[in-house]
Amino acid sequence: MISPEILLELVPNRDPEEDYPHASRSLDIARDSPGRRIAVWAEYLRYRINREISEDQSIENLLETSGFLATGVIRVPQMDDARSFEGFPTIDGYQFGAVLFRGSRYRAAKSDFVRGISLEHGRLQAPLLQTVATFNPHASYTSDGYICAFYEDEDGENCGITAAHIVESYRLGQRVPILCSDCGDAAKLAARAPGLIDAAKIVFPCGGPGFFGGHNINSTVRGAIEGETVEMHLGDTGKVICTVMLSLSTPAQIKSAAVPKHFLTDIHGHPGDSGSLVSGTNKGQGDPDLIGMYLGDTNCQDETGAFFTYGYSLDLQQAADILGAPNLSGEFNV
Repeated sequence: MISPEILLELVPNRDPEEDYPHASRSLDIARDSPGRRIAVWAEYLRYRINREISEDQSIENLLETSGFLATGVIRVPQMDDARSFEGFPTIDGYQFGAVLFRGSRYRAAKSDFVRGISLEHGRLQAPLLQTVATFNPHASYTSDGYICAFYEDEDGENCGITAAHIVESYRLGQRVPILCSDCGDAAKLAARAPGLIDAAKIVFPCGGPGFFGGHNINSTVRGAIEGETVEMHLGDTGKVICTVMLSLSTPAQIKSAAVPKHFLTDIHGHPGDSGSLVSGTNKGQGDPDLIGMYLGDTNCQDETGAFFTYGYSLDLQQAADILGAPNLSGEFNV
């Protein structure tokens, strides 16, 4: 977990001074919280990158040849102030900005790795970095997978949402290595999300944790907010408290100003944790918000050769929408 004091120093202590479309997810957060401060500047940075695409062909080329563009808090080497940009300093190895994720075969000169994005009509500049990134799913052959949430589908069956890569070698209707947390019975694969969405629906023949456990239903499901503190309820590793650092957008999402659907955290789990829940923190005001599903880690290497590892999660609302899952209840693996 990154300290709130560091997060608050990474961006200006105010909202951006330029009109731009606001996403509703950051409007209800306390104005002096790290989550709101980082989130509004990340939102604004994505907007400015979208604007610069039409003005700078090199920015569009960089975006189109990357897998993801991430915005938020970045890990950077402990160096001098060479990476500092106007308004966005480097503090204890962290910096606010954007980073392009590239494949392992990408090669470039050091001078190609860092450039600036103009903010507030040139008064500020945020860094745009590039990194070689590898995504590593955390399924395991030696332990069972997990679900992040459960629900009752339209047929009255008790179902769960898990990561599709856990069950990729199974056919629909087969029993899969995911056990009911209450009775230990194995679940069956019911559906996979289409395309590249790493999510799947499973059914508990026993009735599942919703039947046995008496868990609360109808929790709030929302997207992650850059800079906020969250809890990862990792099935094998256990619960960890961490910080949402970056939101990941595809080139198409940046051009359409869509809300990012994946996010990275400063702490990651281990093989066997895939499918686990990422939730908000419980501040004594009801059940924690349901935010994401843990998928694995992301290893990034910058131009200095330094490696940084993040946790990698999928937006739970997107998975639920695609799988037709209403009224989710979190599986907190406790």
